[in-house]
Amino acid sequence: MNANISVEPLEDWQGFIEVVEGGIQFTPHPNFIGSVELIVNAEDANTGNIINGLGEVLVYEQITPNDPSTILNGGYGFTLEIPEGMLKPEAGSAELSLNASEQVPSLKASTATGSLASAVINIKSNKPETSFNYLPGLSFSSLGVNLNDPAIAYWDNNRLIWVELDEFGQSSLNRTFSTDLSISEIPGWNEYALLSSSDPLGIYDMQIRPNPFTPNNDIGTMIAFRLSSDVGKSIDYSATIYNLNGTKIRSLVRNLNVPKENCSFENPISESMDCSLDECCIRWNGDTDSGDMARNGKYIVRIQVKDSNGKKEIVKPVVLFK
Repeated sequence: MNANISVEPLEDWQGFIEVVEGGIQFTPHPNFIGSVELIVNAEDANTGNIINGLGEVLVYEQITPNDPSTILNGGYGFTLEIPEGMLKPEAGSAELSLNASEQVPSLKASTATGSLASAVINIKSNKPETSFNYLPGLSFSSLGVNLNDPAIAYWDNNRLIWVELDEFGQSSLNRTFSTDLSISEIPGWNEYALLSSSDPLGIYDMQIRPNPFTPNNDIGTMIAFRLSSDVGKSIDYSATIYNLNGTKIRSLVRNLNVPKENCSFENPISESMDCSLDECCIRWNGDTDSGDMARNGKYIVRIQVKDSNGKKEIVKPVVLFK
């Protein structure tokens, strides 16, 4: 098969990729550390069919005792500060690697009082911590995103909790309002992330679209919102439709328990989006609990939430027409 090969460009801070004599050549940026996803497209010159291929390359940093200080970019807003003389002479050389993941299990996705606000980066070396005079420093920039009391933390595998760190890499319960955070030395080879303090129990950024709506379309109307709790990792919510007389028309959700991280981000509603109850997005096609179609008119959407500390609710109108 005669094929025309092309590659998807990388971010400048990752490096450069190009097609060379029918092969793929990747040149990482000198200050990059981490994994890179390479996307290669091959077009059949005869049929025009295109085949896509994916590959991942892990770029690590080779360290020797005489290396000068440098700053490595791991992406996702993280940088590693490598101090001069970090490695002990008797260690010879060491490899330092960083791997980032945006998909984490629910156990790690939140705490009772906060939620992850970044990817999780796993910083490792092929040499133990005792081979180093110092460990790297770690910085994070939120890149213009407004966060609520952000803090850098590491995952404690023994206690299965996130432990917040102060600027010296020590365990701390103190938070800062800065969006550019750093610690001078990480406490060990661990997973690190940025935590953001959760808002008090409540329903935030509620949207109902389309509104007015007709049950004659394919989606009805979608109801989406954010949930938060600063006392627990999960929240119960219910969603009910009432007429203007206060009569219940439709129970859409009853006391559904969801991990709070599932509903922690505002997603503008679009007709093409997936709408999942587990992510605080509900569809109503105008039907009632009895299976009949509701009449034309204005209705009230009532969302109720509760955690171990109390209850909250919000109501908003929605208009149905046929």
